[in-house]
Amino acid sequence: FIPKLEDNGIHLIWQTGKPFIGRAHEVVVGKYKSQVYVTDFLAEMNLAYAAADLVVSRAGAGAISEIAIAGVPSILVPYPFAAEDHQTFNAKALSENGAALLIADKLVGKELERHVTEILRDERRREQMKDSLKKFARTDATQMIVDEIEKLSA
Repeated sequence: FIPKLEDNGIHLIWQTGKPFIGRAHEVVVGKYKSQVYVTDFLAEMNLAYAAADLVVSRAGAGAISEIAIAGVPSILVPYPFAAEDHQTFNAKALSENGAALLIADKLVGKELERHVTEILRDERRREQMKDSLKKFARTDATQMIVDEIEKLSA
């Protein structure tokens, strides 16, 4: 998968999380050009989103919120062991509205490469996804929570 990205001039920022950084380095370091940046954590995720044409991510509430606010087209791969399968529900909300593409975890090996390539080649589809994301972007979430708390305590 990574060689095909490189062959197409696609740069990859790969945030692995601490448990997987060692394995990711084994896969990447010394084998690929500088088009692949591997890290366990990105402190300034906003910069990564700003640089991205496409995000591949799990579908937790935090990730969904960030992706929607950043307005970046995404492929969402819900974590299959999340409590009550909530990540699948999150991803479906976006995918059913054209704001993202959902790929089940068990199908990533078969489908991810094809979908990444298709979406990156289709500027019109990415623009449609960005437009659809706007209705999910809640920049006023903190104020909404405060307002609800004030209502409950009144």
